[in-house]
Amino acid sequence: MAEADKQPHPNPFWSLLIVLPLIVVFALVWGLLNGLVGLRVFGMALVALIGALGVVLVIGKSASLTMALDSLSASKDRWPEARKRLLMVAPNILPRLLALLPNRDAGVAYRVLELLGEIGDRSATPRVVAMLRDREATTRKAAVWALGKLRDRRALGALMGCLEHEEAAEHGPIIDALAATIGHSHGEHPAAWRAWWAATGERYPYQISGAEPADFPFPRAVHA
Repeated sequence: MAEADKQPHPNPFWSLLIVLPLIVVFALVWGLLNGLVGLRVFGMALVALIGALGVVLVIGKSASLTMALDSLSASKDRWPEARKRLLMVAPNILPRLLALLPNRDAGVAYRVLELLGEIGDRSATPRVVAMLRDREATTRKAAVWALGKLRDRRALGALMGCLEHEEAAEHGPIIDALAATIGHSHGEHPAAWRAWWAATGERYPYQISGAEPADFPFPRAVHA
């Protein structure tokens, strides 16, 4: 693919949104100065123009957000640029991102969880915790990573549940997420974390429904 093809194409919508109102305002002012438009008509037209611009801006913003979310399915080489654009509008798309989970497309779920971790809004924690039960291993890994970025102690019980029930090969990322959440590490061995949890786990109230370790007894079919 040529380098020029990789560049995002400018959206003509926003250019027109700037140019057309300027033309209309110029025409109104010209008409007012030349006696073709009365002051009252000029004022009414100006108010109508401002109102129309407001409506167009709302519609345009919604369309832009929809287009941004569509980029979740972008090809691998286009994803880094799409990811940057999504993070730029993060506060506006958070509810829509949460609505995409769970998702039948494991690739989309992975990218949504990656974005939620980067955004860092802990209101996403319950939905991310729920994804620890997903049947796709890549989705569960992404959820663990996102919780490590969110550092929400309400998710500690769920992470401990993962440590108990996930395969040993997956313990490293889970321990990293636990360490990031509490701000220090108890080493790389699950036994040390189990001992820590047994001694201190009751200090962390389960504020997320279904976040207790016992709620994550993954069926063996998950690992198939």
